Parts: sequence; C-alpha cells; structure tokens
Amino acid sequence: LNPTFQCSQKDVDLLFEILLAGTQLEKQDHQLLIPDEELASLRQVKTLRVICEDVLPKTLPEARRLVAQLSQQRVPLCWEDYERTVLTLVKISQTVLNTATTCLTAGYSLVVT
Repeated sequence: LNPTFQCSQKDVDLLFEILLAGTQLEKQDHQLLIPDEELASLRQVKTLRVICEDVLPKTLPEARRLVAQLSQQRVPLCWEDYERTVLTLVKISQTVLNTATTCLTAGYSLVVT
C-alpha cells in the first residue's frame, strides 16, 4: 500500500478541486464524502478514500501522537508524512467547525481562549 495521493501536479490540482467541492471527512465512520458525483467517480479518488478512511488519525489523541512523532524528526518530512499532515489538518478543521456549529445550534455559546 502506497498511501500517497499526490504524485504529480495534476494530482495536486485534483485534490484542491476535490476539497473545494465541499468534500467532508465524516467523523463517525471516517468516510470521505464528495458531493460532486463526477469527481467522486474518478479512479484516483479510491486512493484518497483509503488514505482518509484507513491512514489518517481518527481521534484527537491519535492526531497528537502523529504531531509528536513528526516533531521529533530532525530531517524534513517525507512526502507521505507531509500529505498526511495536511489532510489531518483539513479533517481536524472540519471537525472543529462541525462541533462549533452543533454547539451554536443547540444554544451554547463558544468561548475562545
């Protein structure tokens, strides 16, 4: 298994397009949801699904462990680690946004410190 999606500039452009299309990384079942059916049907998306559903950290403690491991390295990140870090940041950002939206909808106020 080679958990790398971006092997060329074309792949980078495709990932950008997929993320801009409103793609969501679902928290409960860790599924990648791509609202654009044409994008979702592309062969390359299968690799991205494997990365998002099986490779990325699934919990905040797992994400913290990943950050701790990577911060101990004294050499630049390899491409796979860089890609995984970026996708993890996207996933965490979506989780924070969804949590904040849920709290506000339920009538809670958010305090940022």
